[in-house]
Amino acid sequence: MLRAFVFVFALAACASARAETIDLRRQSEANRAEEISFCARPSPNAFGFPGHAFVGFSHTEGAGRAFTALGRSTNAGAAPALRSYFGAPTTGLIAEERYSHIRQDCLTLLVSPADYARARAAARPRLIQLGLDDATTQRLESYALGDNDCLTFIIEVASTLRASGLRVPARQSTDLPLDYIQRLRAANAQ
Repeated sequence: MLRAFVFVFALAACASARAETIDLRRQSEANRAEEISFCARPSPNAFGFPGHAFVGFSHTEGAGRAFTALGRSTNAGAAPALRSYFGAPTTGLIAEERYSHIRQDCLTLLVSPADYARARAAARPRLIQLGLDDATTQRLESYALGDNDCLTFIIEVASTLRASGLRVPARQSTDLPLDYIQRLRAANAQ
């Protein structure tokens, strides 16, 4: 009886996470499989608000796969993040994600090596792209909800794939991360 309950619970939990895969490759290459996932999840508190969006990069590496998830956020705390929505930016950073959620929602793209490289380059912090080191970048990178946040990051990376057919909806002022990922999925439904 307990095993049946655990199995049913596991099935229900798996059904909560949603993912859709779209193939944007124009040609495939033997022994290569690059994927980019645009994901959002609820915040880890009881209400799940406002949520967070991030980009996952996965590629074949030897006999296995390498995976990295990156997102733009702040480590300044909730109050400075909230004030940033009203015009007081705080410190921000593009960092590796360390938290996932059973209810995360993703759009996964199979992409060509060139598209993968272009998207990875766009995911690098702007200040590193200008030649500054990691430590300096983490002190100077700006973060503002609604302007330079996790959704801005998603849109910047996704925009590099427009030429390959990805439709990237414009951001609306009321978009929350899960809402935007659902709109991204709907815009690219096949």
